[in-house]
Amino acid sequence: MLDLIAQLDVDVVIPGHGAPFTDVARALGIASSRLDYLRADPVRNAKNALKVLIVFKLIEARAMTLDVLSAMTHAARCMRVADALAVESGHRASLEKMIGELAKSGAVKVENETVSIA
Repeated sequence: MLDLIAQLDVDVVIPGHGAPFTDVARALGIASSRLDYLRADPVRNAKNALKVLIVFKLIEARAMTLDVLSAMTHAARCMRVADALAVESGHRASLEKMIGELAKSGAVKVENETVSIA
C-alpha cells in the first residue's frame, strides 16, 4: 500500500490526525520503518494493536473504568487474540501496564480507576 501511495503526485497531505505536511517521502519512510519494527516482533505488534484498539474504544466511549476495559478486552475476539499474545504477567497487570504506557505517551488520562481519552 505504501508503494502505491509513493506513486502519487502529492503536493500536500492532510491526514486524519496531525498537521498537514508536504514531505511525503519522509512520511512514507517513517511509516515503512514503523511497519518493519512491528513486523519484526509479533508480541510487540500485538501489544501495539491492543493499545490502538483501546484508544479507539476510548475515543468512542470517552471514559471507562479499568474493570470495564478489562471485560471489554475479553469480550471482543480481536482484542482477546492480541491480549493473548501481549499478556506478560496476567491480564489485569498487562492491561494496567499498557494503559500506563498510553498515559505516558499522552494518549489517555488515568484518574483513580477511570481511563479517558486525553
